[in-house]
Amino acid sequence: MAAPLERRADSMTLAFVQHLAGLPAYTAAKRPEAGRAYARLAANESPYEPLPGVAEALTLELGRINRYPDSHSGALRERLAEHYDVSADQFVVATGSVALLGQVLRLVVGAEDDEILFPWRSFEAYPVFSRLSGGRPVPVPLKDHGLDLDGILDHIGPRTKAIFLCNPNNPTGSLLSPEEIRAFCRAVPEHILVVLDEAYAEFVNDDAIRDVSILGEHTNVCILRTFSKAYGLAGLRIGYAIASREVAGTLRTAAVPFAANSLGQAAAAAALGCQGDLRDRLAGLRAERRRVIAALRGRGLGVPESHANFVWLPLGDLTPGFAAHCEAQGVLVRPYTSDGCRVTIATPSDNDLFLAAVDSWPEISSIRRTGGTSDRRS
Repeated sequence: MAAPLERRADSMTLAFVQHLAGLPAYTAAKRPEAGRAYARLAANESPYEPLPGVAEALTLELGRINRYPDSHSGALRERLAEHYDVSADQFVVATGSVALLGQVLRLVVGAEDDEILFPWRSFEAYPVFSRLSGGRPVPVPLKDHGLDLDGILDHIGPRTKAIFLCNPNNPTGSLLSPEEIRAFCRAVPEHILVVLDEAYAEFVNDDAIRDVSILGEHTNVCILRTFSKAYGLAGLRIGYAIASREVAGTLRTAAVPFAANSLGQAAAAAALGCQGDLRDRLAGLRAERRRVIAALRGRGLGVPESHANFVWLPLGDLTPGFAAHCEAQGVLVRPYTSDGCRVTIATPSDNDLFLAAVDSWPEISSIRRTGGTSDRRS
């Protein structure tokens, strides 16, 4: 029998890189308990089954999953190029647009004092990826639930390397117009990368928001979009970036090989061919969004306008109790500490369950009595 291994006297405790100390963890939406049915309004998922043709594309691709996927997603990039009328060389496909956040920062962050600017509150991955890259996150407070572009410009300094703009903003649903974005990009120095995170662009009731011609005006702009939200492919993790050929080519160099799996690529290509069905679904969701916002305002809740597939309730210190009450009523929503709750717009029946939970919330009667609430603080 071999002698037991002995620990070396000069061994040291495993040490992690310094910028991981105190790293804020990304908090995903709460998942339902096993065996209980919930209205799942916490993760901004599509409430619908896959678009026509997606299941068939997946079935065909299943017979080929013994092979590695196309590392550069060539066929999907060609479909995206046709859809946007932009060269396929300007697209980068990844495992959801969130993965591209990390790839983007690998291009531009090279020192601990390199700064990444973003609005706050916004997408929770921004401070996480900023720290993971070794850079310094610089959050800029929102203004009336929207992005304060002047405030972001005021924070630009000699170490600024990238700026993230979430449009529509997650979780508040606010929207920047194309004119506002263009004016902002003109004011940003050309050596700073501006990342337009547009995961919810399809839910905006204005085709101009989805236009990508700004890429022809600014080589330092990168647009991120996803198939997880409007296209309903969250479980397959597929998203993409659109940028100049130089930025896109460098992003592909920084990518993990074979990351975007073949099932996701096939499903995304099939979903792109379902624009008519997608438009019908989006029209229904927008109508439900208007209905839910009107209902919440009618109950005295100060709900800002939303341009995404969710609504924002700025409940302040009432947030944790409201989220717990909704869960007890079989409705999962997304609380953000003591800022507010984000609630996904889903099917009419699930939306009705949420409104019923609001009606049974003990605080709602006092809110109605006092004439409404917005940004409640104790």
